[in-house]
Amino acid sequence: MQADEATPETPAPASEPRPGIVGRAARRPLAILLGAAAAVLPWVAISWSIGTEGGLRFLAHALDVATRGQIRIEQPSGRLADSLRAERFVFAMAGVDVDARKLAIDWSPSELLSGWVHAKRVRVQSLSVTYTLSHEPSGPLNAIALPIGLRLDDVALGHFTLFQRDGAKLDRMFELREASAAADMGHELWRFSHVSGTTDWGPARLDGALATMAPFAIDAVGNISAHYGAHPIEAKLAAHGSLTDMTLGLQASSDAMKADGELGLRLFEPMLLRTIALEGGPIDPSRFHPDAPEAALQVRVRLQPALDPHGVPEAARLAESRIEGPFEITNAAPGRIDQGRLPIERASGRLTFDASELIVKELALALPGAGRIAGALAWRPSPEGAPDAIGRTDARISLAGIDPAKLHKALPTARLGGELVARGEPARQRLEGKLSDGRLVADLAGDLRGERIEVERLRLTMGTMLASATGWIDLGAAKNFKVNGEARDLDPAALWNQAPRGQLNGALAASGRLSPRLALDGQLQLTDSRLAGMPLSGGGSLSLDGSRIHHADVNLAALGNRLAVQGAFGAAGDRLTLRIDAPQLEHLGQGFSGRLSARGTLGGTLDQPAGQIDLVASQLAVPDVVRVDAVNLRGRLSEGREGAIDIRFTLGGLRSAAGAEQIVHRGALTVLGKRSDHRVTLEADFPRSHALQLAAHGGLSDRLDWNGMLDRFDLEWNGEASLAEPATLEVGPDHFRLGKTRLLGDRASFRLDETRWNPDEIVAKGSMTGLRLGLALNESQQVVARGNTLQMGAEWDLHLQKAVNGQIRVFREAGDLVLEGDAPVALGLTEFEAIIAANDDRLALAASAAGTRIGVISASATAQSRREGKGWRIARSLPLLGRARLEVPSVDWIGPLLDPNLRTEGGLTGDFSLSGTPDNPVATGAISGERLGLMLVEQGLRLGGGVLKARFDADRLYLDDLSFTSPSRVRPNEKRIDYAGLTVQPGSATATGTVELATGEGSFRINADRLPILQRRDLWLMLSGEGQIKTGWDSMAVTGSVTVPAGFIGPTRTGAPTLDDDVVVRGRTKPQEKPFRITADVEADLGNALYLHAFGVDTRLAGAIRLRARPGEALRASGRIETRDGQYDAYGQRLSIDEGLITFQGPLDNPTLSIEAVRKGLAVEAGVQISGSAQRPKVRLISEPNVPDAEKLSWIVLGRAPGGNSDGDAALLMAAAGAVLGDQTGGLTNQIANTFGIDQIMIAQSENRGLGHGATSQVAGSATGFSSSSASAGGDTVAGQVVMLGKRLTRDINLTYEQSLSGSESLVKLSYALTRRVSMVARAGSDNAIDLHYNISFR
Repeated sequence: MQADEATPETPAPASEPRPGIVGRAARRPLAILLGAAAAVLPWVAISWSIGTEGGLRFLAHALDVATRGQIRIEQPSGRLADSLRAERFVFAMAGVDVDARKLAIDWSPSELLSGWVHAKRVRVQSLSVTYTLSHEPSGPLNAIALPIGLRLDDVALGHFTLFQRDGAKLDRMFELREASAAADMGHELWRFSHVSGTTDWGPARLDGALATMAPFAIDAVGNISAHYGAHPIEAKLAAHGSLTDMTLGLQASSDAMKADGELGLRLFEPMLLRTIALEGGPIDPSRFHPDAPEAALQVRVRLQPALDPHGVPEAARLAESRIEGPFEITNAAPGRIDQGRLPIERASGRLTFDASELIVKELALALPGAGRIAGALAWRPSPEGAPDAIGRTDARISLAGIDPAKLHKALPTARLGGELVARGEPARQRLEGKLSDGRLVADLAGDLRGERIEVERLRLTMGTMLASATGWIDLGAAKNFKVNGEARDLDPAALWNQAPRGQLNGALAASGRLSPRLALDGQLQLTDSRLAGMPLSGGGSLSLDGSRIHHADVNLAALGNRLAVQGAFGAAGDRLTLRIDAPQLEHLGQGFSGRLSARGTLGGTLDQPAGQIDLVASQLAVPDVVRVDAVNLRGRLSEGREGAIDIRFTLGGLRSAAGAEQIVHRGALTVLGKRSDHRVTLEADFPRSHALQLAAHGGLSDRLDWNGMLDRFDLEWNGEASLAEPATLEVGPDHFRLGKTRLLGDRASFRLDETRWNPDEIVAKGSMTGLRLGLALNESQQVVARGNTLQMGAEWDLHLQKAVNGQIRVFREAGDLVLEGDAPVALGLTEFEAIIAANDDRLALAASAAGTRIGVISASATAQSRREGKGWRIARSLPLLGRARLEVPSVDWIGPLLDPNLRTEGGLTGDFSLSGTPDNPVATGAISGERLGLMLVEQGLRLGGGVLKARFDADRLYLDDLSFTSPSRVRPNEKRIDYAGLTVQPGSATATGTVELATGEGSFRINADRLPILQRRDLWLMLSGEGQIKTGWDSMAVTGSVTVPAGFIGPTRTGAPTLDDDVVVRGRTKPQEKPFRITADVEADLGNALYLHAFGVDTRLAGAIRLRARPGEALRASGRIETRDGQYDAYGQRLSIDEGLITFQGPLDNPTLSIEAVRKGLAVEAGVQISGSAQRPKVRLISEPNVPDAEKLSWIVLGRAPGGNSDGDAALLMAAAGAVLGDQTGGLTNQIANTFGIDQIMIAQSENRGLGHGATSQVAGSATGFSSSSASAGGDTVAGQVVMLGKRLTRDINLTYEQSLSGSESLVKLSYALTRRVSMVARAGSDNAIDLHYNISFR
């Protein structure tokens, strides 16, 4: 190798970093990343948990695991941040279990920073809370504040239930449905508002506040609407104070009671109740239960705790704590038991009770008739494991002055006294007692041992009379019993007033059981006995078990009546014979009467009986059931389905037990054929020509159900209806079914598609067409249903079972509703329809009517029905809704419907709504009327220009305005009245007031100003005044005062003739009017312009009277009426009324009279004086100077003294005497007859030729033999009333002069009696004739 070649240089290797520095540089970004993740991930997790549905479910699962199922949320959805849902939420901790279903919560988490949980909306379908009782003592409670505030704006809870658990026992304490509330639960105060819901008793509401720190101040009010049966109860609650010392006030009221109470509560003390104060009444128990007696109870109770004062442990204090205090019950309406009343006037005592006993000290009862019961009693519950659960009672009760007749009218009068003693012993409860009134002694001793009541001794003695009994009864399921009795010289009347007197001797022995069916073995034997003075004997034995009579052998003879029963019944081969001979049923008393005879045999079984019966009865009366004039029954029923059946039954004169009118005049039932195939006919006649005829064929089943065909059904009842075609018919003890058929009638036709009934179900489907209706006036001018101007139809489809379903529709088919009479009134009806629909007890009513005169009337309503017992009825405690509208353009058709004499005019509009419940309805709405008018045609009463404004508000009707502006349309026929001045402005009348719809209690104010209420030329009256009317549904009280600005009473038109009150028209029934009590106190001032121009009197009336009316009494009046400037016209003369005074002081129709009318300006001023009373007036003639009565009358009528023998003067004076003096003319007419030398003066009636006439009175000269019959011989022509003067010339010749009182006609007659039967009459004057009369007498 050459020396000059160079070798290449190798670069030196680079230096490597140190290991520690490289590791730190590599980890720094990771650390930053991990730090950021650690800071962000919790927020991400929180955001995911509260902002997503998955996070919500994760939290729910974690909570379930962490609490081991004590807090559990099932199927959550939504987000925790704002809105979450869950199917179920469960919380079970610290003795409290909460179970909520279907939750929905909308809330705002942002307010958590301010210490509040704010939920805008909370919905829970159902929530149940169960708390467990702890018997361990607990420390004092100082605060209930939540760690965070809770605000709930809107909470709705479908169903809430509170339970209490005590060991294995779980009790439901409280339930609330359809609840809603709002709450604001802060750190210091919890506020609850609008808490409402439906409890077990009814709807309730609560508002209040509760402090969170001891002593927990409270201030709350609430109310609840409850029901007891059909009675609504409204209760108001108010709590004040604190939980450690709270006062709870209670006010409750219903239609049957009122009560006020106050409770003092200490919720954290051993004794919860501090005081009880209760006062209520009047309370009528019969309003709450139909079997309870009537009463008017006032209850007062005041109780307070009586804690043991010694320092004993808390548990002992709790056991020894007692409530004690006085109570008093008074009865304002005591009465006898038979009157349905409670025979207690007052009960009082001192009450003490706790968990171990109930004690009544100082017990005192006051009974009607000065009876007294006093004593003390103590009751203790039975110890654990005791065979009976009724406890033990120790009592000592004394009785004094007890009158049994004051307890029941059938009990005898006595003055019983004695003592009852009860002792509670370990093995028995003992009762002993003895009562006596000195004659009658009652002795009792008995025991209660376990479930058996033993009567050791029960004896009644009075002299030689003895009645005694011993026995026992078990209280177990079978209720086995045994009784033995003995009677010696027993007088039933001594123990029961309604029983006949007697002397009974005998013995009774019976044993058996009461359940599940009656089983009895009994023997009765009567010896040497009498009843109602007649022998009583017999006895027998009876053994039965349910429907099977194993043996019967009974023979009784009582009070002339006999009964015999022998044999057995209920099994094959048994035969029971019956014989009754009762010709004197009235001797049994108790309302029985009549005659009854029966013979019969009975065999077979209860399901398939067989036998025969023959029964005859007359004038039969069964108390409280029926009365019948005659009954005949003959029946034969053979065994087996092919056995013969022959039943013939007739009755006559069927009446109810209390009614006098017959229900059925005559009835007949016939059944002929075999048990499996027979015919049935029924005929019945009813009052008012109503009748029924029925025919059917069919057979009896083994259960005694009848199945067959209805062949004929003819009913005549205000029209005829007949069956169109046969229909299937099934009848049994518990069912009825009629097949599809039709009924055709002259007033309506029916189609029955389905009709069936059983105790649990009613089904009815069908229709009606052609029903004719109308209105007419009856004989009493009352509107009744009669006529056929309107044709109606109907359809129904009903199914009543557990709930009511179906529909009823009634509608107009044709025609119009017309009130027929002298002036028919038509409503112009063009449309009418009413529908009642039911769907699961929800009822809906819709009705509408339209017409040319009635306008448009519509109504709708909804309610609830429910089943009660065996029927269905409106649920009176459930909501009611309704509405009605009316637009009536003219009310002119209303007047004639109310009264044929009434005319009405104007129009009405109204709109009403109804709410509340049927027992407590609430009405709202208004009704208005314009151009209203009322007119009584015959009386001339006319009111016009009327305006009506009224409104309903809750339970009241407010009459805001009822006014009439009525101008005078007729000028009276009296010029002295300032008619123009009085009628410048029209008269007016106004009325305002209110009335309670439930009770009818109302108050109305009425004012009238120059109101012309009577507007006829001959009868015109104007009134002013004011008054007040207070009303009830059955009463009205009127007070007020009226004045008469002007009035005129002229010659009135004669009204239509009417019958006197004592005239009875056969076949016409007087309508029964409901009693309506009217009380009135009205003062009337007649004013200065009331004129009377009638009956010959022309005067002004002045004065004042006061009218008073009371229920059941005649209208009474006090005051006086005077005549001013009066004159009286009679027989062409004008008499001046010097004194005219009518004084009222008692009945309105019988005032005292003091009236004098004198003819002035003559030498003798004569006149008439009337005194006495209106019902018994005294009329006499007066004169100045005083002259004889005949001369006084001549001066009044003729203006001079009587002179000469003028027949015309005599006739005129005679007529004047009769008119002026009436029945007092006897002596005066004799004076006139003697003055003119005649034998007879009489007033007679002369009629046109051919009609004859007869004398109405004969006042003088009866010895002449001149009578009306002789005077009437011939065809007289003197018309109307005449004065007849007669003179007997000889025994056979009479001379008569007749002068007409209404005209100038006169007649002279000469009558000559040729024989007793033949007479000749010659007449001259207004009629000239000679007649020959022949008289024939028919006897």
